[in-house]
Amino acid sequence: MWQGFLHCKEKLTINLHSDLQSKEASAMNDRLKRVAAIHDLSGFGRCSLSVIMPTLSAMGIQVCPVPTAILSSHTGGLGEVEFRDLTDFILPCLEHYKRLELEFECIYSGFLGSEEQIDHCLAFIHTYPNALAVVDPVMGDHGKAYRTYTGAMCERMRELVREADVAFSTMLARPPALLPGVGLASRPTPPAAR
Repeated sequence: MWQGFLHCKEKLTINLHSDLQSKEASAMNDRLKRVAAIHDLSGFGRCSLSVIMPTLSAMGIQVCPVPTAILSSHTGGLGEVEFRDLTDFILPCLEHYKRLELEFECIYSGFLGSEEQIDHCLAFIHTYPNALAVVDPVMGDHGKAYRTYTGAMCERMRELVREADVAFSTMLARPPALLPGVGLASRPTPPAAR
């Protein structure tokens, strides 16, 4: 009796696995609106990927998170934050998405923890030239740079912002104080955004 049950269970598991693979393959071929969200994940606080993912998902957009770092909390006055850098995760994600032949309607970058991560964002933007490039240069608060941002990083962020189709800041009422003189007209509007 148990052998028959195990055989049925094994057959059911194989069929379910096959059905799931078929549905996943079908879903990959559907042209859902997709965003590669290159941003940090904060454990406590309403910010970063923990806000972006549910917000865009509620709008019917598939969010493919590419975390740049994991933080114990946001950096807004909560003391010394635990920080884990995920720079070595970003390019392998891009390579995997290329092997899957995924397309994105948008490449969105938020908090970046190193100059190398800026290079990785540029690689995403150049790999998907028809995707809308949205850059939120999360560099600091109240006009003051985060301690992780060096002068060289601020300079490199200018380069990333120049590649953006849309760039915005938490300082919506005025231009970002940390990126003076940045022009945003260098990249043509991608077909996906027209």
